[in-house]
Amino acid sequence: TAFNAVISAYNAPLVMYYVYLLYSEKDKHLYIGSTPDLRKRILKHKTGRVRSTKNRRPLNLIYYEADILRLDALRREKYLKSGGGRKELAKQLDSYFVKIEYEFSR
Repeated sequence: TAFNAVISAYNAPLVMYYVYLLYSEKDKHLYIGSTPDLRKRILKHKTGRVRSTKNRRPLNLIYYEADILRLDALRREKYLKSGGGRKELAKQLDSYFVKIEYEFSR
């Protein structure tokens, strides 16, 4: 029945796509990326296996969000890298940025 099909789809393993924000303690800058496996990707960053961040360690994961569709995560990553997205992050993470004395270039 249609009901059983919906229930089966609901119980199927769900893959999430993550957009994440890293803070480099070394250069005091942010890194924004996306991945379907957040734990694995963060481990790669922290162990120097990502070219764009290997010389910027230590890195701290300071924010992430999840999307069901890969395309949505990629769009969100692109937006967060834009001026409007950076302003949104500045507002959303204001208390954290004050704590670490991070100056957003506005």
